[in-house]
Amino acid sequence: MDRAAPVTTMAEARKRREVRAPGAEEAFAVRAQVGDRLVVDGIDGHRVCEIVRLHRVDGSPPYVVRWLNGGHITLLYPGPYARLVRHSVRDTGGS
Repeated sequence: MDRAAPVTTMAEARKRREVRAPGAEEAFAVRAQVGDRLVVDGIDGHRVCEIVRLHRVDGSPPYVVRWLNGGHITLLYPGPYARLVRHSVRDTGGS
C-alpha cells in the first residue's frame, strides 16, 4: 500500500521562514488541503486528525479538523510538534 510521507513539521517551516528574506516566507510555509492529516506528537504518543475545512484559501492555519480517535471536530492552530501528511490522490475512475 502506498502511504503518504510527512511533508514537514510546523517548526521546520517556521525555521525556514526565519532564515529567508522578508516576502520569501510564503514559498516555504506549510499549506494544507482538505483531506490532509495532521499528526500531533506529545509526551503520551501522537494524535491524528483530518482537515475537514480551511479558513483561508491559501491553506494556512487555522484548520477545522476531525480527530480520528473520537470523531470530535475542533478548530486547530498547529504547534511546533505537528506535522502535515498529504492526502494521497484517489482514483476517481473517470476522465
